[in-house]
Amino acid sequence: KNVILQERGSIAELLTHESTWVDANLVSWYGLSESPGEVTRFEGWGKGVLSLGAIMSVQATANWTSPTQRGLNVRRKLYCQDPPPPPVDIPELPPQEEATTTRERYETLHAPGSCQTCHQLTV
Repeated sequence: KNVILQERGSIAELLTHESTWVDANLVSWYGLSESPGEVTRFEGWGKGVLSLGAIMSVQATANWTSPTQRGLNVRRKLYCQDPPPPPVDIPELPPQEEATTTRERYETLHAPGSCQTCHQLTV
């Protein structure tokens, strides 16, 4: 909201903005030393409106994030495109292990190249 309404920024800036707003609950949740208000995102937190918790949680389960569902949402709602059907040979997602991040699980799955049908789509 601040990027568009107050700073008169572009859509590109909305998608890459490096700060966000946190209230007292989020300051505590993330263990931040800042006061509630606008904060610069810390390393690995992501950038822009698509990495906000409110957006990320929409395409997640109760226990895990879902990069695939987020990607489909972006493709459909931002790019107004329907991706092709997934290939039939996509292997099962590796089981979640405590030391493995969701990103690592999906990178292992995508490494063989079966998912490139969607990942090579252009806008």
